[in-house]
Amino acid sequence: TIPPHQPTNNSERMRDKYGYRLRAAGIVTLPTNNPANPNILLVSSIKNPSNFVLPGGGIEKEEDAKEAALREVKEEAGVICEILWSIGEFKDDVKLQRTFLYMLKPIKILEEWDDRCRGRTRSWIPLNEALDKIKPRQRIMIKAYIDHVMHSPSK
Repeated sequence: TIPPHQPTNNSERMRDKYGYRLRAAGIVTLPTNNPANPNILLVSSIKNPSNFVLPGGGIEKEEDAKEAALREVKEEAGVICEILWSIGEFKDDVKLQRTFLYMLKPIKILEEWDDRCRGRTRSWIPLNEALDKIKPRQRIMIKAYIDHVMHSPSK
């Protein structure tokens, strides 16, 4: 078996030349009876468990953004995925972060995962409710996903 990932401290995470912390996150959806309103994967915040966030985190030195997105979704939500496409890059000038966001396809949903033992929960929330439940700083990411899907007939 593969040993659980040993997270590094944030000082070992990648930063760009302007000092912004480089992050990666994933949007994972499950279809519903309404194709325009799939369930989207959100996880509880470690700092405030009543808040929901997209699964994601810092890019480590030995990985690229895609690898980091896949690792973070597995660690935080217990969902093994594959990359479908890039949704975009989002800069947060307040928190000094740049987040690379990917659309991910769920391959396997695990019963146990790394952050579950830290009290983190995962929720599959209807897309039309997710904007109200997610941290305000991450709403732009879900809106970009919606815009991408609505204007990309091939997706």
